[in-house]
Amino acid sequence: MRQPKTLKALLKKNILIVIVVPTTVFIVLSIIFLMNFVKINVDHEQKMELDIIEGEMQKMFDSNIYVLSEVDAILESGIIEQEKINHYLESIINRFELFDSIRIVGKDGRIIHAPIKEQEIIGFNIAYENYFQSALNSKESYWSKVFMPTESLKPTIAISLDIQSDQMIIGYCSLNAIQKIVDDMLIEPSHSIAVVDGYGTYIAHSDFNKVSERENVLNYKKLKVNGTYVMNYNSEKLLVSSRDFKQADFTIIIYKPFFDSYFVIWYLLLLSLIFVLFVFILSIFIANRQSKPILDTISELIDQTGEISQGNYDTALEHTGIIEFNELKNNFNSMASMVQEMFNRLSESQMELEILNEDLCLQNEEIKKSEEQISVIINSTYDGILVLDAKFNIQWVNNAVYELFNINKKHLTKQSKCYDLLYGFQSKCYHCDMEVVKLSRDKLSKITTHHKKLIEETYIPNYDDTGMFLGVIKTFRDITDKVALETKLNRAIKMETVGRLTGGIAHDFNNILQVIIGYTDLVMVQMQHTGESDSVQAKLKTIYESANKAERLIKKLMTFSKIDQISPKSINLNVIVRELGTMLSRIIGDDIVLSLRLEDMLPEIFADPTQIEQIIMNLFINAKHAMPNGGSIDVHTYSIEKNGMLYVALEITDTGTGISEDIREKIFDPFFTTKDIGKGTGLGLAIVLGIVEKHHGIIEVDTTEGAGTTFTIFIPSTHIQTMIQSKADFVIDDSKLKGLNILLAEDDDSVRTIAASILRSKGIYLIEAADGRDAIKKYMDMEKKIDVLILDVIMPGINGVEVFESIKSINPNIKAIFTTGYSNDFLGEDYNLFLQGKVLQKPYKNEELILSILEVLEA
Repeated sequence: MRQPKTLKALLKKNILIVIVVPTTVFIVLSIIFLMNFVKINVDHEQKMELDIIEGEMQKMFDSNIYVLSEVDAILESGIIEQEKINHYLESIINRFELFDSIRIVGKDGRIIHAPIKEQEIIGFNIAYENYFQSALNSKESYWSKVFMPTESLKPTIAISLDIQSDQMIIGYCSLNAIQKIVDDMLIEPSHSIAVVDGYGTYIAHSDFNKVSERENVLNYKKLKVNGTYVMNYNSEKLLVSSRDFKQADFTIIIYKPFFDSYFVIWYLLLLSLIFVLFVFILSIFIANRQSKPILDTISELIDQTGEISQGNYDTALEHTGIIEFNELKNNFNSMASMVQEMFNRLSESQMELEILNEDLCLQNEEIKKSEEQISVIINSTYDGILVLDAKFNIQWVNNAVYELFNINKKHLTKQSKCYDLLYGFQSKCYHCDMEVVKLSRDKLSKITTHHKKLIEETYIPNYDDTGMFLGVIKTFRDITDKVALETKLNRAIKMETVGRLTGGIAHDFNNILQVIIGYTDLVMVQMQHTGESDSVQAKLKTIYESANKAERLIKKLMTFSKIDQISPKSINLNVIVRELGTMLSRIIGDDIVLSLRLEDMLPEIFADPTQIEQIIMNLFINAKHAMPNGGSIDVHTYSIEKNGMLYVALEITDTGTGISEDIREKIFDPFFTTKDIGKGTGLGLAIVLGIVEKHHGIIEVDTTEGAGTTFTIFIPSTHIQTMIQSKADFVIDDSKLKGLNILLAEDDDSVRTIAASILRSKGIYLIEAADGRDAIKKYMDMEKKIDVLILDVIMPGINGVEVFESIKSINPNIKAIFTTGYSNDFLGEDYNLFLQGKVLQKPYKNEELILSILEVLEA
């Protein structure tokens, strides 16, 4: 059995162990911990720097997308006119320093628009560029790889965005902004920050020479690994952090000298060795000095623990070789067992409380999230929602109610009544239907008025599971615009019905006028040859002129009934303007000066003369209303080339009040007018726009509030330049008509009879047909070759167009003249009569019929 050692000997030995060993272990662990801490701190610091750089770059790219989206929205709205888009792009570049250039490019690669300073590149084709091909295949916005454009020789990326089915917008962004981010982030001279593209080439670096010289980063594939690591470069250890910026295929890199980051570790290691040596020497001294006091203290502790341990508790600790510690352990084991038991009980109770507390917190969070989601959804609706109890107290209200009734949220309290909050009443509203809904147990809707707003108010009863009435849920919907739109729609339907009735009357009346004009013209010619009295001829001339006036009236009615009901022919715009000159002077009055500037040798246009007159009349009436105190109107005609086509322009300028910017976009809307009720229909400019578009033309408005307005109409030219000629200048060569074979199909007997008389008087061999089927049959039975078909468009059974198509399938070279009084169904783009043959609008003059035959023969 081993002899117990004295406490004094053990104490000296243990003091050395307790002081030196833990101190050494602590220092070693501290150094290890500090190294990890420094590493984590360095990693965190470089990660934060990467986050900042990435965030700044993301802001830059988000700003790029935002600017391009803003340009897209402006261009799609049509606010910017085509010829001003280049100026607009220039202003965007000057306002935002993000882009070197912004261009509108077609899907074929052709540059359509560019800033003013880049006008020379418009029309260039960039279809060969890699970034364009990639953007073309992208369904969303596209960020190109870095490239060096020839015009700037700077690292650049292209950002593209589709704006139409056949166009895209491309912004060219140099990477100077990224260089600025790198320069702003650089703190220590020994550190380096760089950004490289997908090929490993520097696009930004704290040493800008590496960028300008287009150097490539070494070990680029290794840098693709996101994180922080040690890398050897030129016999120097570097601490490197890198991260991919995926949106633009960039890599951000931070270089720091390894020993700079871990310098504090080496310094602390040296101090630790010195400190361990010092502690060892000091511990020997302490062991000798403190042996006796410690022994005395332990003796006292034994005495004290002996008093505490009077409980006769069983002990579990075994005896050791030290007598004093044997007694100490016995006493402390007793106390430890008691304390342990109490601690176990306390721990169990604490764990139960923590579990209960966690469950309550989770339930509260779920309830709070549900309430927030419901509140966000209901507050996002356009309809106002108000929850009331049975005593009219407001339980809940969404934001739409405040906006609809213009209520300040501060006025709502727990005791607020609905009639007080909404209407300022002291008692329930006279029109309240809560009791009705309570009894019927069904929802109820009605329309009320509040501050000139029409509001659809709905009551929904609210009952609990036991059937007790809790109150109502009221919804409010502003239907002012809806009702106004329905009113406009009903008015438009009424106008269309009137137009259809007018068009039908015009069709029948034209056939009657055709007979009157035809016979009158024929009789006048015969009387001139027989030498009848002048008085009879004068009366016939009066009848003839009255019929012509009725013809012009019918044409105006037809224009009103249907804008796309047109009878185009080659006309000279100067003729229309001059013929209207006298009448326009009477319309505008003596206080307005009219001046005409008409270009000589003006190319002709293919248009309906009546509808061109309608355009001029409407624009003159608008100009007169804009100059209540007098002024001047200037009419200018000229030819111009736009978008590769030749147009004839009609420019009407007044010195009136102009059009304010807030209504400029609405002037062509149907029923929009600034005049008082009853003084304008709001159809004038809508009709003008409809006529221009039907003639495949363009209308432009240049106006300044208080400084006048200019309307410019562009109609495609026929490329035929003519001088103005009077009707007397045309000479009909009857010799060309003799011996012609013509098939005439007309279902109106009177019209057919007068037309046949005119044609036969010119030596024409004529075959008459009463309808379409009769015309086809007689053409098939005819042994002679038919030179010209004269077909009425509207006939029972088979119409004139179908007759023409049937005969054309047999004889592709057949020539035709279509006559019509009103043909809403067939004078459209589906049949395109103007390309198949000449169209002769009823009532036509005998001379016009003969001229039409000659024109068709010579075509």
